[in-house]
Amino acid sequence: DGVMMVWDTRSREDQYVHSLKANFIAAEYAHPYIAILFGNNEIAFIDGENYTQGSSIKKKPIGYNEPIISMTFSDKNIDFLALGDIFGGIKILKRRKDKDDIMELSLIHSRDPLIEKDYHPFFEYKAHCMQIPKEIKEKHRLNPKIDKIVFPVKALNFNPKNPSILASAGGEGSIYIADVDKEIGTENKLFIKNSRECQFTGKFTHMKYNEEGRWLISV
Repeated sequence: DGVMMVWDTRSREDQYVHSLKANFIAAEYAHPYIAILFGNNEIAFIDGENYTQGSSIKKKPIGYNEPIISMTFSDKNIDFLALGDIFGGIKILKRRKDKDDIMELSLIHSRDPLIEKDYHPFFEYKAHCMQIPKEIKEKHRLNPKIDKIVFPVKALNFNPKNPSILASAGGEGSIYIADVDKEIGTENKLFIKNSRECQFTGKFTHMKYNEEGRWLISV
């Protein structure tokens, strides 16, 4: 319904409620910032501590053509931002260091694409894809040029104790755990090598590491 609510869990009262003109599909909190992802590949940053209820929220384009549906920050410094698209692709962006404050960057370059002024592309790969067996292709007379099925990346989360570890949940019901540092520099970025695939039957929409990075909770 396009309504964002921020709660103070200590007082169990809502701090403010904001109605957005466009429905958003994901939100991420990295103190004190709140990032909001919109369905038209736009993103907005809010300073959660200094936000005044009723203030306008400035959206900006991300800069990718593939529809982005999930995101996560690497740590409290928001140095890395991971984005998941509907085609099983994961894009990792690194924050530019010319400005220390992401809010300042976002306001100065309010309509410039995120990947041009605030973050720059760091690494990307395909995770949630499934190869189509030859016998299946022949049985159903599929186009021989189609060799895989792709699934949307429903959720992403960096390990808080090891930001190189990125977990992703796909629409096919699997969770990939990738070691990004080990993937950097590899020639084949289509499918990650240094990863673990956990096969499940559920269709996950959310997941989160605990503070110690030992447990990964998915729903």
